[in-house]
Amino acid sequence: MSRKYKIQKNPFVVPTTDGKLIQEHWGNSTGNSEISIAHMIAPPHWSEPHQTPEFDEFTIIIRGKKQFEIEFVFNTSLKTSSRNLSKIKE
Repeated sequence: MSRKYKIQKNPFVVPTTDGKLIQEHWGNSTGNSEISIAHMIAPPHWSEPHQTPEFDEFTIIIRGKKQFEIEFVFNTSLKTSSRNLSKIKE
């Protein structure tokens, strides 16, 4: 039986100059430019300018808090119980 998963033991450490640590487990470093799955540790009060990445990015807050500014289209023709949020593509 072949394994349908891969254990990533050596994440790529993304070089930064602003005090944060980014360890990418899946993304450009593994040959997939459509997604980035990384573990990031940021110093207190850290921020970054608005960006529109060319890949899917997921954020899970383990400790602390983060403020998000998100652009989206809300489809009001759907019922309240079935809202559809769609990303705006530039």
